[in-house]
Parts: sequence; C-alpha cells; structure tokens
Amino acid sequence: DTVTHFLYFGGIEGLDWFNPLEIEASDNFPPIFLNEFHLNNTLMMPGESTSILSTSLNATDQIELRYNQNFFSFSFTTLNYYNSQKCQFAYYLEGFDNTWNYVGNQRLASFTNVPPGKYTLKVRATNEDHIYGDEIREISILIHPPFWNTLAAYVFYVLMLGLIITLILRFLKRRAIERREVEMEKIERVKAEEINRYKLQFFTNIAHEFRTPLTLIIAPAAILEEQLDGKKRLGQYARSIFQNANRLQRLISELIEFRKVETKNMKLSVGRYELVQYISNLSKVFEVYARLNNLSLRFLPSNQVMETWIDLEKFEKILLNLVSNAIKFTPAGGKVEIELVEKDEHILLLVRDTGIGISPEFPDKIFDRFYHQKSNFHRDDMSQESSGVGLSLTKSLVELHKGTITARNLPGGGSEFRVLIPNRREDFEQELVDDLQKPSSEKITMKVEEEFQVAHVFTPNEEMIKPEDDNREYSLLVVDDSYEVCNLVESLLVDKYVIYKAYDGKTARETLNRESIDLVISDVVMPGMDGLELTRLIKTDIKTSHIPVILLTARAEMEHRIEGLEVGADSYIPKPFNPHHLMVRIEKLIASSERFRNSFREYNTPQPRSELLEGLTPGDQKLLIGLIDYIEENMQDTTLSADHLSGYMAMSKTQLYRKIKALTGLTPHGLIKYIRLKKAANELKQSEKTVSEVFYETGFNNRSYFYRSFKEAFGVSPGDYGNDG
Repeated sequence: DTVTHFLYFGGIEGLDWFNPLEIEASDNFPPIFLNEFHLNNTLMMPGESTSILSTSLNATDQIELRYNQNFFSFSFTTLNYYNSQKCQFAYYLEGFDNTWNYVGNQRLASFTNVPPGKYTLKVRATNEDHIYGDEIREISILIHPPFWNTLAAYVFYVLMLGLIITLILRFLKRRAIERREVEMEKIERVKAEEINRYKLQFFTNIAHEFRTPLTLIIAPAAILEEQLDGKKRLGQYARSIFQNANRLQRLISELIEFRKVETKNMKLSVGRYELVQYISNLSKVFEVYARLNNLSLRFLPSNQVMETWIDLEKFEKILLNLVSNAIKFTPAGGKVEIELVEKDEHILLLVRDTGIGISPEFPDKIFDRFYHQKSNFHRDDMSQESSGVGLSLTKSLVELHKGTITARNLPGGGSEFRVLIPNRREDFEQELVDDLQKPSSEKITMKVEEEFQVAHVFTPNEEMIKPEDDNREYSLLVVDDSYEVCNLVESLLVDKYVIYKAYDGKTARETLNRESIDLVISDVVMPGMDGLELTRLIKTDIKTSHIPVILLTARAEMEHRIEGLEVGADSYIPKPFNPHHLMVRIEKLIASSERFRNSFREYNTPQPRSELLEGLTPGDQKLLIGLIDYIEENMQDTTLSADHLSGYMAMSKTQLYRKIKALTGLTPHGLIKYIRLKKAANELKQSEKTVSEVFYETGFNNRSYFYRSFKEAFGVSPGDYGNDG
C-alpha cells in the first residue's frame, strides 16, 4: 500500500502485513569470543608442553612467543544465538597492520613473519544488522627477540666493539712503539758502529803517530842497555824501557792489523802448504820456552802429511797467539798440546792446556775486542797484562779463512781452543796466489822469541833488593796484580824501605797479619779482592787500622778518587805516576805517623785526650784510651805487664806489640813504664806527696830502677823534680 506503506504477504495460515518504516535496528551487540590460537598451523591448547597457553585463549591477556614463532592465527566469533551468521568482523594487529582489516563474516586472522616486538590484536564485530558495536576485544602478543638481538646483547656488542677498538689501538700503538724502538736500535747500532769506527780509526791514527816516538825511544834504549850492562840498576831500567817499548810497538801493530780486518782491507794470500812439518818446526821453538817454565808441550798430527789451503802468514799468527797464551797461562808442571786433524775437507786445529781456564762468568766475551780476563795466576818471568786484542784478532783471521773458532773449559781443568778451516781450493778461488811463501826456521824462531821477549818483566837483582848499608826503619807492602809494577815500585823504594810484595788482596792480608807493615801501596783493579775492599778491611780491622794506604791505580777519574778516599785511603795516585810524587807521599804519611808518636811521648796527663789523639782513626783512639785507662786504673799493681794488656784487649801478644809499637813507638812494657813515669811526674808537681808515696802509687817495685828511669825520662831525679816545681 503506497499510502500506508504497509507490505502484505499471504501465507498458508493467512495474511501477514507490516510497515517497514516502523522496524527499528537491533541494539543487541553480542560479546566477542576468542576461541582458537594456531601456531605454525598447529592448534595450541592450554597446559601443553609449549606453555604458551596456561588457560583458555579467551581468558588470556598476553601471549609470549619466541623469535621463530612468528607464524600464527587467531579464530574468533560472537555469542549471538539469533543470527550469528549475519555478524561481520574486523581485526587490527597494532604495531604490525596499518589499518583495520574488514573480513566480513570470516572468523580467522592469520599473520606471517611477524618480527619480534610487542603487539596488540584488536577484534571488532557487528550484530545481525551489520552495526559495529563499541566493544573491541584485545589480546597482547609479545614476540621475544633472539638472544643476539637483545639489549644485553647490544651492550655486549658495544663493550666488545670498544674492547676490539682498544686492542687495535693498543696494538697499533705497540707496533708503532716497536717500530720506533727498532728504528732507534738501528740508529743506535749505526751510531755505535760509527763511533766505534771513529774510535778505531782514531786509535789507529794514534798508533801510526806513536811509531815515530817509539822508534826514538827503542833505538836509544837499545844502545843504553848495551852501554850500561855493567851497571846493574841502570842497565835494568834501560832494559825495561827497551822491552816495554817493543811491547807497545807490537800492540800498535796488532791494533793496525785489527783495523784492517774491521775495515775489510785485509786480504788473504792463499796457497797450498804442508802443515805438519811447519807446525812441528814451530812447536820445537815453543818447547824451549815450555821447558823454561817446567811445562810439557806435544804436537799430535793425525797424519804424517797434510796439504792445506791457507794464508801461511795469517795462520802463523793464529797459531802463535793460541800456543803462546797456553804457555803463559799454564802453571809449572802442566802441559800444552797442539793437535791437527784432517776432517771432512776441513782442517781442525786444537790447542789444549791444563792452565787457569776461561772465566766462567764471561765465557762468551773471550773473543770480544779489548776484553781482558783477570786471573790470580802469576809467573815471575812473564807479564800477565794483555791488550785484549789478540784473541779478537785471531777470531777475525780465522773468519777471514771462512772458518770458526770456539773455546771451552776442559772437565779436568784447563781450556781448549778449536779452529776449523775449510781445506778446499774452491773456497779460496779469489784469494789464490802463485808466489808461495817459504817457511823459514829463522823467521819462526825470531817470531816466537819476540812473542815471549815482550812479556819479560823488570826484575831487581839481589844488590838492588838488599843495600849494603841496611839501616832501613820502615816496611812497605806493595800490592799489584802486575809483577812488573811490583818490581818497579820495589826498585824505586828499596834503598829506603823494606819492601814486601803481594799480587792480590788475599795475599796482602796474610802479609799484614804476619809482618809489621808501616804503609801499604795498592792497585785498585785486581782479581778477587780489589784494592778498595782491601783498603776497607785494613781500615776497619783494629790490628791494621793505623796503617796508611796509598792507592796507585790507572783509574784516574775524579769519582774513582772520591770512592778510594771514602773507603779510607790516605792518598790516591793515578798511573802513570811520577816516582818523586810517590816518594814524597810516602815520606809525608810516615812523617805524620812519627809526629803522632813524638806527640804521644810528650803526653802530659792534664792535656785533653781529644788533642792528643787527633788524627787517629776512631778505632785507634778507642784502643789507646782503653789502654791508658787500664794502665792508670791498675798502676799500683807491680805485676802489671804486657800479658795483662793482651788479655784485656783480647789480642795476641804479637799483634798487641805491633799495634802499640806502630801507634806510639813504644813496646807494651815501655808504654806501661811511660804512663807510670808521667803519672809520677804529675803527682810530684801537683801534690804534696813524697817521692816514696809516689813510688809506691805508680807501681814500681825497685827504688833504684824508678830513680834511674825517672832521671832518663826527665833529666833530673824525682826529688829534684818535685823541688823544681
């Protein structure tokens, strides 16, 4: 009906009608229900081992998933039991979707590849009239990131990155430092080599310059030695000048040769030589000097004939140096062996001895330039001083032959030097010469004689050691590891002083304990106990602290002088020294000791002891004060003797005698008598006591002896002395 807007419908029951304009929309909005959750197309049920759902899905507020559980779906519906098929749905995954997804009456929301994060699934639904209600059903979804994508992981990454950067920076810094150190070492090495080269060049130039004045010394010295042969002392001095000048010339020649090797200016002149006969001739010459020193020398070749490729002149220097060293440093009764072996196209030369061996402290330094091994071994006819160039030059000559040299100590004592040189022509193609040298027995003999002649030392004869009119009062001890220096000092002083000699500190101590020594002259640098330690022991030992010490040494720097004076030395004289300077210092020190003795004998009881004992060491002052106090306290004891003083001072009678004699010039008995007489004179002067009372108080047991001694000391009798006062 167009007028009433009714609609009419006929049915089997009758007629139905209604006005559509009067129909009202439904206000019924059924609740939304989440009923299923699928993970990777698998339905998740509450209480499963996955622990994703602990209760029903609809009662769950949040689902937590791992980073790889990112494929899931939700199914939902409404609780509309009237026309639920007419309900339509929309969902929105907040954080993943940009807008709402309207899916009609589809009841499933599926999601794939959802990244880790926190999301909220929102679901809306309509009623049967397709009207969306205000209710939005929400459920939170938390997808945990993998462990490498967590905050802790990023903190760890930052820390690791910082650590790596720090390590890289430190590595780069260390490498830069190492590079800089390498560069500095290289610069220092180049600088050191350059300085060494300049030094060596300087010494070589000086050595060349020395040759002219040495010639002017050697020639006149040789003439003087001949002309003064009958005058023993002057002849000895002339001979010492001549031989030591020759020695210096030989050292200069070695230095020049060494310079040639260092600058690679020394060339080989190699030829083929028969070595067994040559060394045999050489060893026969050496045997003369070996027998003089009570040594056994043997040459042991492995074959009767050995043809070798060598530079004969340079090989001769190698052999001379090794064998002469073996003889010089082997004590009497020892043996030296030279062995020659042909081995695998090489020549092996071995020089063995039973001598002092190589210092175990510096086994690798023996071939170093200017290294000199100190030893306690001394031989009267040979000087142990060396330049430190010989073995270094020997090593350079061996290496010039493309060989090697080593040294070692033998188990039973002594040392062994091994020289290994190739014996092939092809090794010396560039150094071969046609003009071969012919070994000369005269030349060999001359070179061996020269080797030992330069080691001969100055030796005073009996006439020089013991003057005819021997009225020498004082004894001196000369300590030096150089036999020649000891003999020289002895020859300079033997006319005025009794001379004792020691070649090391230990022997010097033994001499001091055995003999009455008035002054010590000592070197500083000595093997074992050096001069500084010897001086310290002398000055700290009450038995020897009164003995003046002169240090005579080549260490002339100011700090060395201060060091010597600090340990108690009374004087420090650098080498080379002026004999007159040494003699003046000895006279002054002995005169100083004499002045104290004289002042002590003039000692008067009222005089302050600080004035009396001025100049003595604290130990000597204490000793004298103790002796004087003891004698004065026990003066009335008529049996007081040197034995009592020895027991009181805890010293032997011999040591006490030497000590008191050195300090006061009196014997122990004389000191007791002297103190008694001084006490008697003082009492007679300052008191009203009679001579008899003083006689008894001072411990004299014989009146005539007291009168006689008093008059000898003071020039008048005791009675007159008191009356004069």
